[in-house]
Amino acid sequence: MFATHLSDSLTETRHIVWIIIAGIVILVFSGAVQKALLPSSSQLLKSIPVFGVEPDQWFFPKARARWRNTLGLKTTLASMYKPQKHTYTILPVLGLGDLVFLPVQETQWLADQPNSAVDAHELLADFLETDHTIPGSKLAHDSLHVHLISTKLTREVGNLIPIMYDETRCSVDELWGLDSDKWKEIDAMPTVQHMIAQVVGRVFFGAPLCRNKRLQDSSLAFTQDVPLSAMLLRLTWRPLRPILAPILTISNRIHLAQFYRILKTELARRLSLYDLRQKGHETDIEEPNDFLQWSI
Repeated sequence: MFATHLSDSLTETRHIVWIIIAGIVILVFSGAVQKALLPSSSQLLKSIPVFGVEPDQWFFPKARARWRNTLGLKTTLASMYKPQKHTYTILPVLGLGDLVFLPVQETQWLADQPNSAVDAHELLADFLETDHTIPGSKLAHDSLHVHLISTKLTREVGNLIPIMYDETRCSVDELWGLDSDKWKEIDAMPTVQHMIAQVVGRVFFGAPLCRNKRLQDSSLAFTQDVPLSAMLLRLTWRPLRPILAPILTISNRIHLAQFYRILKTELARRLSLYDLRQKGHETDIEEPNDFLQWSI
């Protein structure tokens, strides 16, 4: 009986492995087809040099440059910064397309361009594949949050600094401790991520909800899910993206649902208070000064 159970487990494991292998093959093949049929730099000037392409290479030089640049991206950026600082350069990177680096002297020209010519919001929406990676993708194109950030949040920065300082001190004390006599080993990256999540949460939906560890975990996981799933989608041929997106973004939907389950109680409470105020009822509860309240 044990042998039968072991055999079934091995068979199931083989099936899972084959599914993973098939998925990788599909991604690589569709990415190759995409690059072959829909070259991303077709509208770029041929006179602009492509970083990583060597003059004597003839066998898929750009594909090889793209692969090298991707594997050593940090080194590539460091090595191209000084020599290419004052020239136009194309940097092909797997999953990111062909990045165009402008000369330093063109920085002001770029900043002066109107939104109709250079729209950072649309660029990010395209880069992060928000139509597929963010459930309820209409939100990604809704200008309400962009308007609130550029107006209300900007005006409130001065009032929010003491609140952010208080939350930063609270998170540092909790995560790093108050004992100044003994050495303590700290895993820096995860703790700093949680500090940022807590401080940002204080600005966006207030205390004490911003200190909820499950809320922090789900929000951090979602912010990591989106660029990762977007990169995988960008490796696939565009017509296949709507088909593969529900599979590649399972983690996105799970973590967003977890986040909303925790937040919805606070949201319902604030909506009830808002309705009471609109009907002229006085409440003893002070209206919060955070992004969630501004959105309401």
